[in-house]
Amino acid sequence: NGGWTAWSVWSSCSVTCGSGSAYRSRSCTNPAPSGKGKKCPGENGEYRQCNAGACPVDGQWSVWTSYGSCSVTCGTGYRARTRACNSPPPQYNGKQCQGRSVETLVCSSTRC
Repeated sequence: NGGWTAWSVWSSCSVTCGSGSAYRSRSCTNPAPSGKGKKCPGENGEYRQCNAGACPVDGQWSVWTSYGSCSVTCGTGYRARTRACNSPPPQYNGKQCQGRSVETLVCSSTRC
């Protein structure tokens, strides 16, 4: 009759982040069945679930706010609008949002 070898070590997780699987195997060669000997019972391989940690989440900008009122009541000033890198925020080594979080426009008031 055939006999199983020892199980191999578990393989690396099949993914670099998130849920994946690992595999190990054995062979029916300890000894191999011969003549009228029976094959080894059971499976020659098995899988198990593995978790390689959270996947990176790149940051995304929120929508722009409306432009605010002019920064001065007399003369030349500016109006600003903003956005935040929170839709979603970067997590688990994800990339920061690219670009500016503030935009300005020149404004003026002649009420002096």
